Amino acid sequence: MNKYTFILIVALFCCNSCFAQYNKNEVKPKAKKYFNEAMVAMQMGDKEASIKNLKKAIAEDENYCDAYLLYGDLKNRDGDIDEAIKIYNQAIAIDSNYCYKRYKTIAEMYISEKKYDNAIVYFNKYSSSARVSPAEKNEVKLKIQNCNFIKDALQ
Repeated sequence: MNKYTFILIVALFCCNSCFAQYNKNEVKPKAKKYFNEAMVAMQMGDKEASIKNLKKAIAEDENYCDAYLLYGDLKNRDGDIDEAIKIYNQAIAIDSNYCYKRYKTIAEMYISEKKYDNAIVYFNKYSSSARVSPAEKNEVKLKIQNCNFIKDALQ
């Protein structure tokens, strides 16, 4: 194998992994088991057990987007915004197309923290998704305008 063939194979492999997408059907069975246990615990009101099982699910399959999303949701509900944003960003890093709605969630969390510049960044990320409807894009445009208005008013 010559040097150029090797480079081409490596480049193709790297490109393929860059465009990999989350597939629910490829989640490891043990991770699914922990996720299901987390759901049951959550329905029973046992948030601690739910989080414990979500952490186990993520440890078992570090690409388990749904586990990250639910974990982030629980942290968000608890008011642990910084941790929730960190967890949502981990899910987004796995597959931004699957997790695109969390861009908007993060933007709204930043608004609640009065971090308008950060909110605008995430609203723009959300709005740039091909999955966002024109009506939603208009709604986001208004939210960005509101953030800019508030920023200007506070100066």
